[in-house]
Amino acid sequence: MEGSEADKLPRQGRKALSLSVSFNGWRKANSAYKSWAIKMSLLHKPTWQKAGILEAVMASTIGFNQNTDLLLGIAGRWCPETNSFVFPWGEATVTLEDVMILLGLSVLGSPVFAPLDGSGEKIKAKLEQEWLMLKTEKVSSRVTQATWMRRFRDSGDELEHVAFLVLWLSYFVFPSRYYHMDDAVFSVAILLSSGVRIALAPAVIAHLYADLSLLKNHTCAFTRSKYINKIELNALFKLVQAWTYERFKELRPPKHTKPLLNGEPRFALWDDSEQKITKSSVRKILADSKMDSFEWRP
Repeated sequence: MEGSEADKLPRQGRKALSLSVSFNGWRKANSAYKSWAIKMSLLHKPTWQKAGILEAVMASTIGFNQNTDLLLGIAGRWCPETNSFVFPWGEATVTLEDVMILLGLSVLGSPVFAPLDGSGEKIKAKLEQEWLMLKTEKVSSRVTQATWMRRFRDSGDELEHVAFLVLWLSYFVFPSRYYHMDDAVFSVAILLSSGVRIALAPAVIAHLYADLSLLKNHTCAFTRSKYINKIELNALFKLVQAWTYERFKELRPPKHTKPLLNGEPRFALWDDSEQKITKSSVRKILADSKMDSFEWRP
């Protein structure tokens, strides 16, 4: 492969391409969410460890600056047919091991569509009732993070724990374009709140592969026409950026010297890191890369 589709665009075209892509799944935790997450982790640490989500929840509180140029540069080498990035020397891809190590999400466990038992169904019914009540208060008919937190944060009632996990799943694991609480994650949140391990990593990586293919097709279409609609991507592209930092030394921001704290996922290495790099620099580094400069397992 001589280069990605984005390489064929003139400078103005590459800028237009950047403006035509929205990474809706890139979420940053605000201070209110962070404090709620810390409180919940102290109260439910044994349960979260059993469910395999302690590191993952803590990872959602980590700041991570988006680098659109890098994302478009690496995504331009995506091959939808093989679900891998094609480099001059061969192919490589984001794996389940990367999702587990970088984001702390479990590879093993029950599927995300696992059913609830009788007690779980009762909790779900209560949660749905609260959700419907909050929806009627909003003109948009969607329950936002702020509305959800006003109702449940520090409430101390029986639903606070599962309500926090609904927010975490809706915003940081399976985000949607509307930035709302998604009732589709209620069952998963209830299972996790009782210590049931759910295999979140396979679902996350499947969504990421699909959105990488959408982005690649969008980029290809952009090279053929200037009249292209915008594309909104909801997958966890922060995982792609972290993966690229891990694999290509030349594309990394300066590493923090502080060691990882106990319980932190490797993702914390890039906490609030800033890498100022242009699309042309990304393209050149990827085009000139050699197999011996690629770190297969950092």
